[in-house]
Amino acid sequence: MKKEVYSEIKPIFPTPIFVSVTDKQFSKKEISFLKSKHTSNNILNNKILKDIKKEIVIAIHNYFAAIDQPSNDLNFDIFQSWVEKGIKNKINPHIYQVEQKHSYLTGFLYIEANEKKDIIKFIKDEWNAISINIHGSNIFNSSTWEVPVSTKKIVIFPSIIPYCIDQPRAVIKPVAKLKNKKNMMVIGFNVFLTVKTGKVEDLIKELIK
Repeated sequence: MKKEVYSEIKPIFPTPIFVSVTDKQFSKKEISFLKSKHTSNNILNNKILKDIKKEIVIAIHNYFAAIDQPSNDLNFDIFQSWVEKGIKNKINPHIYQVEQKHSYLTGFLYIEANEKKDIIKFIKDEWNAISINIHGSNIFNSSTWEVPVSTKKIVIFPSIIPYCIDQPRAVIKPVAKLKNKKNMMVIGFNVFLTVKTGKVEDLIKELIK
């Protein structure tokens, strides 16, 4: 085989998975509220979670600033948010948003998670007529990708990625699967775009008022 003089591999059109960590200390009042039963489809609108929502809003803004780089600051809104806790064996209707076209981003803030065991797992939603056996994995040939999570970690990704919070029993499109969730508690949220413009500080205040 002829020796190469030069070679280079460049990824194009990658899927961004934004991961950040908040330094906020969750209060006993917030934890107690999240552990109670809820029927709202936007739990972050509750005044008790105002400070938590602020952390999420800032993380979403940072996602846009680093990845999409829009011309308008914070042109988004959180239209759906919920809390998941404990172990479930069924698909959660709030989490399984594969066909939700009006959702632009999806994210999770981990209130409680075990950094030694818990992960969020992404699975490539792509069908290929031809597949080959591989002896090693990388970002190009992997069909799954695991991101470790821990308390205070925020993970944000495009809503076009199919996902679910639990391993489904039926053969569907599981893409984000959380493992070892016995003590896990997480806030999920969906984001859509708006035409809001203005100073970042003013828009943050409006979103968490």
